[in-house]
Amino acid sequence: PLTHPAMASNKEADEKVSTGLSGKVRSYNGSKGYGFITGQGDFADVMFSRTELPSDSKEVRGKFLEGRCVTFDAVIKPDGRAKAVAVRIVASDEAGVGNAGIVKHYSPKFQNGIVASHSLPDAEVRFRLSDFSSAVSAGASLKDELVIFETRELPDGKIVVSTIQFQTAEIAQRVNYSLQQQLMAMQYYGMSAGWSGYQGKGHGKPRKAVDVAVTATGQSLEGTIKSYNALKGWGLISSPEIPSGGTGKAGDVFFMRQNLPTEAQNAANSGQKVRYDLYKTEDGKCRAQNIAFI
Repeated sequence: PLTHPAMASNKEADEKVSTGLSGKVRSYNGSKGYGFITGQGDFADVMFSRTELPSDSKEVRGKFLEGRCVTFDAVIKPDGRAKAVAVRIVASDEAGVGNAGIVKHYSPKFQNGIVASHSLPDAEVRFRLSDFSSAVSAGASLKDELVIFETRELPDGKIVVSTIQFQTAEIAQRVNYSLQQQLMAMQYYGMSAGWSGYQGKGHGKPRKAVDVAVTATGQSLEGTIKSYNALKGWGLISSPEIPSGGTGKAGDVFFMRQNLPTEAQNAANSGQKVRYDLYKTEDGKCRAQNIAFI
């Protein structure tokens, strides 16, 4: 039977909302995704979750967030418990503290870009690749990556980045690993051997891989698919029987989409154990062909 709206139970109607509150983050566990804010009065100890942080701060850890001033709203549930929502981190110009943000633009050609932060709502701050506190390759794709950055003011009044880093080590590893895969693909194809597989076109978007001539070695080996990109048409097999993977890590063997079983050419195959025939290109790089799942 239908229930008249006036008769329907509304849980949210029993909740009270307080807005415009402020406090300091007492603790935050980035791995578990929750923390506590020390406020005033009824909000002396309020829990919040990662989902209530701004989108440019989702990966910050406790070391960054603890002790930071924040603003928030709070929902008081019928049982009297309060939960902080719409948490925003107050900007800081204190040395060594920094602001959470996101890379809005990056130019590999000029090695500079723009970062934005909800803590600095009216500013898009420029940075240089050399501002990163740890090494980042010039060709890395940095757009939309989450970062923490400090700023400084130039004599003309402009605000620029003084130092910048990724919000987590995992982000840094992913950015550099993605670039490493592209460079390995370029090296495997060979710039002098009819290379056309990974040269940029238009705005630097890669074209699909193109195969090159190979020669059989007579060896049949086993390994595990380390990575595979069905869109670009290539992947890597980690094989303990390969002592060297050229410019990549030891044991990495390159393969093309057509060397996979037909039913697996558009699938996510990472972690799959395989047997393959070892071939080599004209410049001696290893290639896997006739791949079979085991």
